Amino acid sequence: MEWVWWTSNSVNIIVNFIGTVGNSVLIYMILKKTPAPMISYSVLLFNNAICDLLICITTVLALQRKSVDEQYYNTYKFKRIAALALLHKKFKMLPGF
Repeated sequence: MEWVWWTSNSVNIIVNFIGTVGNSVLIYMILKKTPAPMISYSVLLFNNAICDLLICITTVLALQRKSVDEQYYNTYKFKRIAALALLHKKFKMLPGF
């Protein structure tokens, strides 16, 4: 079942990367290239593009991680990525994170 995990994460990363690039281009086009008659509609497009961009980024950051517990066999847990974890000398991870 290892291939299921690899396939799922690979597809997730590829699709969200395409979504991030596409929404970034859309936001640039809305901000720089919107014609005058489309200004009111561009607000709706901009809001949707921002929400989609944030969803794509957070989905990649919340990927399913593989972990091994001593009491159990291989288990899959969702682990949140914390920016403070980079400072691991001063920050202790809580159990379950």
